[in-house]
Amino acid sequence: MKREVECRRYRCKACTAVLTVLPEAALARKHFSGAAMALALALWGLCGWSAAQVRALVGGRMQAGGSSRGWRTLARWARQVADGTLWASLDSRAQGEPRKLAARVAQALCGLAPPWARAAGLPHQAFAGASHVR
Repeated sequence: MKREVECRRYRCKACTAVLTVLPEAALARKHFSGAAMALALALWGLCGWSAAQVRALVGGRMQAGGSSRGWRTLARWARQVADGTLWASLDSRAQGEPRKLAARVAQALCGLAPPWARAAGLPHQAFAGASHVR
């Protein structure tokens, strides 16, 4: 299911620069919310789901010409967190294979989950923890 996100734009009267304001759950230059990304990384890294299974649940329908074998975006997100370009406040700089990086990121997000989410499974905790990281 594809959804649109309304963005507000403001123009500075002094310098005419344009500022775009997104809802808190949206991440700049990303097609997925932080919570959806956290869920995907937890399912892939902590729960051992295949990339294709994660894509089927989180990624929605396949685009024409897409690979049915997996979802390279998961590895990209894990590397972006490791190099500090995604969720820089996690300070999760690490090296290794992408699935292990995803597991480390998901664990860090689980640690940020509010108390009410602690009784839920790890994917739910990572999903809830994503709202507490920038």
